[in-house]
Amino acid sequence: MIENLLSKSAYQLMSTGGDHRITIDENIGFNIYGCKPYPTYSVAYSSCTGSNISLPAYSYVMAYWNRLQTEISRDLSQCNNILKREFKKISDNLRNFYQLDSNTEYVFGPSGTDLEYIALFLTDKIAKKGVCNIILGLHEVGSGIDNAAKGRYFSNMTPSNVKVQHGELLNGFQSERISTVFVPIRNENGEVFTDNQLSEIIEKEIEAALEKDTRPLIHVIHSSKTGLVLPNWDTVLKIKDKYKENIDIIVDACQGRISIHSIKRYMSIEVMLLLTGSKFLSGPPFSGILVLPNSISKRVQNLTELPAGLSSIFGEAEFPPCWHSLSTPHFNLCNIGLLLRWEAARYEMNKFFRVPDSKIEYILDCFEKNVIEMVNSSDFLSLLNNNNKNKQNRQGVLERNSIFTILITPLNTVEEVKILHRALYSDISHILSLNSIDEIDKISIQLGQPVSISQTNPKMNTTLRIALSAQQISELAQLDESIVQTRFEMDMKFIKQKIQLILNNFDKIKFNLNL
Repeated sequence: MIENLLSKSAYQLMSTGGDHRITIDENIGFNIYGCKPYPTYSVAYSSCTGSNISLPAYSYVMAYWNRLQTEISRDLSQCNNILKREFKKISDNLRNFYQLDSNTEYVFGPSGTDLEYIALFLTDKIAKKGVCNIILGLHEVGSGIDNAAKGRYFSNMTPSNVKVQHGELLNGFQSERISTVFVPIRNENGEVFTDNQLSEIIEKEIEAALEKDTRPLIHVIHSSKTGLVLPNWDTVLKIKDKYKENIDIIVDACQGRISIHSIKRYMSIEVMLLLTGSKFLSGPPFSGILVLPNSISKRVQNLTELPAGLSSIFGEAEFPPCWHSLSTPHFNLCNIGLLLRWEAARYEMNKFFRVPDSKIEYILDCFEKNVIEMVNSSDFLSLLNNNNKNKQNRQGVLERNSIFTILITPLNTVEEVKILHRALYSDISHILSLNSIDEIDKISIQLGQPVSISQTNPKMNTTLRIALSAQQISELAQLDESIVQTRFEMDMKFIKQKIQLILNNFDKIKFNLNL
């Protein structure tokens, strides 16, 4: 097993250690997000779905893997200990970046969806009659959460490449101890519920769960797929103060669009928090982490083992040191791909956290201005109005809106927009046979995947998203303002032109892409 991994290159490894979504389609060279595990030219604004690795980060990861490869080769039996050491370096870095207490613990995993199992397990350990998992905004958080929240497989393949039955209960979880409640965050017209409305719904579900002696696990969203923060801090604090130790809260900050201030504030009330290094923070998909206060991490103290079903998803090195005695010998997955993806994210974070706020402000202003101008100059695009963004509760430039959701008005269904999304990142020159000077048909344009806004109006779901990443900000921060403006202006021009080209030839492109 380890010998096989040592023979692989960095980019090959970065396409391993995840679920089916990480697999590269050999016919087109992309995974289902439209990303590649090695650098390539593209007009890329897809960080709300997944980021492409940059050339500098890729060069670093190649050098890092070369060194690690040599060390592991000397003594294969030490591979697990080496991975433990390297994951600890990353967790120490994250602790420093976000200024967290030294007793904060971390669990690494391929995605936030995988880490949902850990949060569910930790909540169930102190629940009387099981867990009531309360999930906000099912369609605006990680795909697969509907199954993961129930302790069930959300993919037919695990990170250790074990084939499983999608929807089957993981070994070690009990279905009778898990109930789920999915709370919508929008009305039928796609308008976002107010915090008062959400608070009322959430508290009603908490009360119902407590009456049954089940322990509520409430999901808070700190940047949804469209950039929403729900509920706001005051509501979260009110709920925590009211129900105190009778509930658990997990903050979904997987977008990475969260400030140091907000993370410290959440951790001060002892909640669990999900982050990924593969969206805003610009590492390649998939790289997740669950941040745990010590009071929650130590719930495992009196246990003798972890649920067996987790052993094909997590390796021992990905757990906090105090958990290692629970995970031996079954948790023998050596997820080198996950480590390399996190190293790429760590590289980008090292650059980003050195950028002055004033530079970030200018870049975000310029980005927003050019996105809005592109949409306003088009008769086939419109901007989704997220009418509740809790701007008054956002702390610092990192929480400025950096995701814009656009509606593709000529299209009628999400299936049509998925075809558009794929055509945007694909070379469609063989389909159209154009002789254009700018070769827009060949340019790979990567935008965020469609997201469902309304469950009753299909037209509301014809969306794509344009998002800025930490890597783009740290790169542009080195440049004159005139260059930043030119970059955004031309990128938006390319995006608009290729969307228009695809819409004008939609039936032909749809037929050929389906082939």
